[in-house]
Amino acid sequence: MSTAVEHRFGPYGGQYVPETLMPALAELCLPLVKVGGRLLAQKTGSEDVDGALRAIDTVGGALNRVVAAPSAARTAGTVVIVDKVRSTPPAYPRRPGVPARKPL
Repeated sequence: MSTAVEHRFGPYGGQYVPETLMPALAELCLPLVKVGGRLLAQKTGSEDVDGALRAIDTVGGALNRVVAAPSAARTAGTVVIVDKVRSTPPAYPRRPGVPARKPL
């Protein structure tokens, strides 16, 4: 793994969902959730979910709550619960790579 990739994403290169930024995760996952369903995203305890509210709203979601979810493997962590309240606009999700380059 290149040093630049490791510096940007950590030792796992961003291949695991907990390392994915919440705005990109919302844009890529919420279009696959049917209206009335929920997206459950396991995140680190330090990530700011407020920065993802615009992206969540844009793709038809509404933040329900953030729940503490420690596990045996780690002492801190959260589960972000997002309700799908309306259909996602046809423009989403955008092409691969665009959400990371131009987050909502």
